Order: sequence, then structure tokens, then C-alpha cells
Amino acid sequence: MCIRDRVSVNGEDSIRSNAGKLVAVIPLKIGLKFYKNGRVAQFRGFDIKEISSSNPEKARQGLYELKNGLLSAEFVYHSPQAGIFLGKDKVEVRGDTILLTDKTYEYKYVKEKLPAEFLIFQPLW
Repeated sequence: MCIRDRVSVNGEDSIRSNAGKLVAVIPLKIGLKFYKNGRVAQFRGFDIKEISSSNPEKARQGLYELKNGLLSAEFVYHSPQAGIFLGKDKVEVRGDTILLTDKTYEYKYVKEKLPAEFLIFQPLW
């Protein structure tokens, strides 16, 4: 399953930057793909016309878990200030929509079925 196109942040089409100015939220070509064994990948630059854009070697690595009826995901992040760290997100499924919520924002993804040729890749983590 692949979910793509973050279409809003906290349900809004704009957010305030650190400088206090409104910044438009442009639909980004970001995709999520869930694999067996608790693996999830977040793809930047996902393109439904380009098979290599779904290669998990190019994705942000993550793990997901269903515990006590709650779904959560944890991704590896890289920051010049903080180095490498894990960020945990709450995951909520509403029909054909997945909401990822971190400590600050809620990101909305819409499900899209992948062609069979996109299913050739497996995560290496």
C-alpha cells in the first residue's frame, strides 16, 4: 500500500513560519509505503510514473507498531544540530486517509493503489 501527497498540515493550507509569516502548504510528492515485519518508508520525490522513486534505499527509514489498538510509526531523522535521532508519530487511519501526528503537526496522506511493478522493492533495514 502506498499513501502519497501530503495535502495539509493541521487541516490548513498554510502555516506560520518561525518568522511569524504565513507560508502556503503545497502538496508535496511524499509517499508512505508500509511493508511486512513492521517496516515503513517515507519517500520524498515520489512519482507514480517512475518505478525507482519507490526504492526504499532512497527513503527515510521507519518502523511501525500496533500496540493496544494504537498504531504508531518511528522514523530516523538527520539534523545538523542534533545528529541522528528517532521521531515517533501517532498514526490514524480514516477510510482512504492516513493522518500522521508528531508533537507539532498533523500530516494528511491519501491512499493510492500502486501498479504491480512498484512492488518489486523490499526494505533492507
